[in-house]
Amino acid sequence: MKRSLRFLLNLFWRSTPLLFLFIVFGGVVLHFFIKDGPLTHHGKGWVLSVAYYGLPVRLIAGLSWVWFGLAAAQKIWRPHQILSLVSALSLTAYCLWSPSGFMGEVRKPTLVFWNLDHGDLPLSEVTDFIKTQDAGIYTFVECFDDLHTAFTNGSLEKRLPKHQAHYFGGGLALVTGKDQTVTAVTKKESNLYRFAKVQVGELRVCIVDIFSHPWLDRRIALADLADFAADCDLVSGDFNTPYDSTHMASLIAEFDCGRTDVPTNRETWPRPLPLLSLDHIFVKKGREIIAYQPVKKWATDHSPVAVQLER
Repeated sequence: MKRSLRFLLNLFWRSTPLLFLFIVFGGVVLHFFIKDGPLTHHGKGWVLSVAYYGLPVRLIAGLSWVWFGLAAAQKIWRPHQILSLVSALSLTAYCLWSPSGFMGEVRKPTLVFWNLDHGDLPLSEVTDFIKTQDAGIYTFVECFDDLHTAFTNGSLEKRLPKHQAHYFGGGLALVTGKDQTVTAVTKKESNLYRFAKVQVGELRVCIVDIFSHPWLDRRIALADLADFAADCDLVSGDFNTPYDSTHMASLIAEFDCGRTDVPTNRETWPRPLPLLSLDHIFVKKGREIIAYQPVKKWATDHSPVAVQLER
């Protein structure tokens, strides 16, 4: 029995570099060589969808370093070691220097978006965050349970006497200053998403929550969003779709997202080691973006995102 167990363990140890080879190169093929975009959408079947979410490029880069370490430790076939090292260096370089990032430091946010993680946060986390950001508008999704109650029974406004809170159902919420006029709420939802459109002063804002279930097709959700938000100035939310998805094209045709060719950390999920950029604020073309960046906040698995517009 011990001999059999030792044989199996030794076989597993010897085969792990080969296993990592298939994982790394399988992930590279899925991300960079599958047609119709680098697998950043859920329209090609749930298997590829799960592979995309389960193997983001940063994770593949980390696995390639593990692969190199295993190959070097076992002193196996030298070309195998060289291949693993080249893969590790190439993928790490891509992650660090891929030309897409955020624009500058947001000093006076026009809008801040935050996914509140199914309402599991204490109310004090939300109110303290609002006080420190000093933004004109805050949009939230996944405001459930105690936070849902706080948004609807006035307890949030008691802690923030200079602000007004609005809850639109389905976990969608907004906070803004008492001096702002909030009107013309329109909502739309399906088994794929929840949207709310609201007029805040001179700005028309859309709040987006596209569901994360791997069996749901984001092409439909994003196409519906492009129609629903066509007259909006700001579209903010958890898109559960990376910015470089081919299905973002209809939004990007009408909106900017504060991206720049300066490489910076653009991922927003999951905290504290974000691997995917899923949370976005889109700004209607024609409005000047001063700055756009994720906010360093560790309270949920999503980083908040802030944008500053020219006044």
